[in-house]
Amino acid sequence: MYLADMDAYEDVNDTYEQFFAKTCPARTTVGICELLGGAAVTVEGYSYSTCSVTMTHLLR
Repeated sequence: MYLADMDAYEDVNDTYEQFFAKTCPARTTVGICELLGGAAVTVEGYSYSTCSVTMTHLLR
C-alpha cells in the first residue's frame, strides 16, 4: 500500500480491516510524497487459489 499522508494510516487501516472477517492479509505500507492523479492511497493485491486452471489455459 502506498499512502500519500501517513497521518491517515489509522483511518486506512480501520477501513482495510472492515473487508476481512478474521485475519487481514499481510501488507507493507510505504509513505510517499505524492501519488499519480492526486490519489490518497493505492493498494496492490495478490490472491491464492487451488484451482487447476492456469494462466496458460486462460490465454488460449
